[in-house]
Amino acid sequence: MSEVVEPQPEPGWEIFVCDEWRARVLQEITGLNGPPYADGHAPCPALLPPTFLVAHRTDPAAMGVPDAPVRLNAGNWCRWEAPVMPGEILERRTVIESVTTKPGRDSDLTFYRLATTYRRRMTRDVVARTSTTTIRTGARQGRGGSGHHTEPPADAVPVIEVVPSSREVVRYAAATDDFYEVHYDHAFAQARGLPGTITHGLLKLAYLARAAVQWGGRGTFVRELSASYRGMDRVGAPFRVLARPDDDAGDGSSRRLTLYGVSADGVVSTVGRAVIERSEGEDGQWLS
Repeated sequence: MSEVVEPQPEPGWEIFVCDEWRARVLQEITGLNGPPYADGHAPCPALLPPTFLVAHRTDPAAMGVPDAPVRLNAGNWCRWEAPVMPGEILERRTVIESVTTKPGRDSDLTFYRLATTYRRRMTRDVVARTSTTTIRTGARQGRGGSGHHTEPPADAVPVIEVVPSSREVVRYAAATDDFYEVHYDHAFAQARGLPGTITHGLLKLAYLARAAVQWGGRGTFVRELSASYRGMDRVGAPFRVLARPDDDAGDGSSRRLTLYGVSADGVVSTVGRAVIERSEGEDGQWLS
């Protein structure tokens, strides 16, 4: 019997391991405790949590993106082209798609858009695409909060409310290798002009994913998810997610949602969109 020789990554591609323990921590923190994101879903085992790959993007500093003095996450997007399970080994490649500088209140803001493609090692079939828009600025971050001070629309349905604790934020940081001190070091956060530690934007995206799954019901799969961050949310403060189906909401097996992450003061701090699908063999009614 001939030996199977695994292909070597092409230039620009790197090996990416979908660590099972990282997937488990993300699943536990965000509360994704049902199929297809938890064990027991036949005929397939559990899938990676919806935001797993976008939360593990390539280090921007390694690509030449400045790390200081202040960095912010403006938004994220991910799309799954095929199911991926914990423990799989993929390849990934990240490129800087664009760099844009705009004047800010106290300092110029430079927006870097990083795009990552994930594919299977043997077949090189693309399984997911993600992007992150990260900001570099010389200004202090300030107190945060939504610049628009908007409230969610009246017809949006409340889905979940969470209170991210310091322990959960630290566990999330460990599982995603995102150790920016503003999320767990109170003195560091205050030195950056914040009133205290703030929740990761990508953790809020994970909460949006949980809300989309819960809205869809048993067997709901998140095909696509995005979010823009309009404000910051304090660690230890309530964070609610509401959902509203779009007017062109899709066919019977898929729906498109607009998701609203609401801070403790009732202001929309995060706006997201999701395309959800129901796993084959699952039926039932959508939440709305």
